[in-house]
This record gives sequence, structure tokens and C-alpha cells, in this order.
Amino acid sequence: AGHSWSLNGYPMRSGGLSYELEGEEVVEGFFRDYFAYVGNSEVPDIFHRWTALSVAAALLGRQAWFEFGPNNIYPNLLILLQGPAAARKSTAIKIGTRLLQRTGYTRFASERMSRQTFLDEMHRINQPETMGVPLEEQFDMDLDYPNEMTIHALEFIDFIGQNDKDYLALLTTLYDNLPQYANPKMSSKSVVVRKPTINLLGAATPENLNMAFPPNAMDTGTFSRILFVYADKVQRRMLIPD
Repeated sequence: AGHSWSLNGYPMRSGGLSYELEGEEVVEGFFRDYFAYVGNSEVPDIFHRWTALSVAAALLGRQAWFEFGPNNIYPNLLILLQGPAAARKSTAIKIGTRLLQRTGYTRFASERMSRQTFLDEMHRINQPETMGVPLEEQFDMDLDYPNEMTIHALEFIDFIGQNDKDYLALLTTLYDNLPQYANPKMSSKSVVVRKPTINLLGAATPENLNMAFPPNAMDTGTFSRILFVYADKVQRRMLIPD
């Protein structure tokens, strides 16, 4: 049945999560703890803040949602950190990756993979045997759980390739949290991904961003789903970060 809570007046529900604080206190406490965790560094605060949100989104998956009429809005995010070289974009992502790994989270995409391989891997890593569920427990599992994948792309252009409109369209479609996504194949078994749930945290310079997106990308739904976060210089210069 889950639990109900509110954030700035908006009703939310969660499956199996319980909150004793008001929504605003949860958010403030989360950011305070995250910045205490990362300490002083050269990474711009705005990169840390959006990395923190990406980490939270990956951990929540479909366990929490906004009720929006007949639909639910889930917390998954597509985020691209932008800035010139040496703006500490990848440093922020690496911190988020390590934190997720410390929680036991394992459902990461590879740094580079084709569109077909992405779907195959998303299906594979969410199978009970891959997640380490003992065989005797698999018989009692509810198999209608989301298939999740988190993309941490230190160089977004390496992950997506140049002007690959089909790959971008796939991410756009999966972002909308469909009940399932079927990918028919001509010569082998089709892949069906139940409740696909993706999070993206990537980094790109302006030049690489131009190479990653085709000229007509502005006319598609992709840009409306990606949060572009820009910083043009490091937060502070430090000889040895904390």
C-alpha cells in the first residue's frame, strides 16, 4: 500500500518507504548530508547538487511518485553536466558513482554500448539470478518489479555516439516509465523489458554536445526531458581537496 507524504504541498506516495519529517526537511537534510559527505572540493556546487539528486533518483527508482491525475510521475532524471574541459564534471559524477556503489547499487550501464546491447543488458542485470537472489526465494518473488539502469557517462559522446537519433529516441521513450518495452529482433529472441526505469548522469563539453545531438534534435522530445546543468569554471582552486 505504501505511505503518503507531501513535498511543498504536492501529494506523494512511496512503496515501502516511510518519512517522519515534512518534505522540505527531508530535502534540506539530504543536501546538507551530501555536501558534508563530499567536503570541500573544486567541483562547482551546482554539479554536486544535481549529482546528489541523480543518486537519490537511482535509489528511489519507482518506489516513490507524484500522483498526476491518472498517471504517476517518478523521480528518474536525465541530467547532463556541461562546461569546458577541467570544469570537474566527471569528478562530480565519480563521487556519485562511488556513493551509489557503497549502498550496494549495481545496475550501472557500461561506459560505451550499442543501443541493442543497452536493452539486452538492461534485461539481463535485472534478472533474479543476476541480482543474486537465491533460487528458493525466486519462487516467492513478485516478478512485476521495475527493470532499472543507471547511466553514468563521464563522456556522454562516448556513450551515445555522434548524431545517433535512434539511440536518443530510445532514451526519450524509456524515460517515460512505460509498463514495458518490447524490442523485436530479426534473427534472435526479442527482448521485453518490464517497467523500464532509467537514470542518466553524463558530462559533455559544448563541442561534444554539438556532436552528440543531430541538428534537428531541438524539434524532438529529447531536449524537453534532459536537464542541462552548466558551470564554466571550478568552484575554488585547491592544492589538496578534503
